[in-house]
Amino acid sequence: MKYKKLSLIIGLILVFILLLAFTFWNVFSIPINTDFSDAIILTFDGHNVEINQDDIPALKEAFNGRAWKDIFGFPACPFGEVSVTFSSSDYILTLYPAGDDCDTVRVGHSNQNYYYNLGGKNEIMRGILERHGVSWPYA
Repeated sequence: MKYKKLSLIIGLILVFILLLAFTFWNVFSIPINTDFSDAIILTFDGHNVEINQDDIPALKEAFNGRAWKDIFGFPACPFGEVSVTFSSSDYILTLYPAGDDCDTVRVGHSNQNYYYNLGGKNEIMRGILERHGVSWPYA
């Protein structure tokens, strides 16, 4: 009897922790899916450059992931000088890669406070953007 109660309490605690993690995941993060886009526009230094068709799949893959709401304060990375806009006839998504060596990307406008970490995809993204005229650091 004693072990049944203990097992029940431990089970309820685990269920509570899982529900809490699920809630945190859904409230403080959003999925970033760029597969919808058929054109990508790179904006920097007053220029709008369309990304060539050969680079679109790799850039879509680099930016797909999950963005987290910043609840502790803005990252120190500089954003806003360069934007990458994914678009289709139905939807537009603008992402702002950090201008220094940081691998963080701001999602949408600064008042949304969602950020995505590119991790190992940062070099892929930087290589594509450099081929289209962006040089690092640009901040």
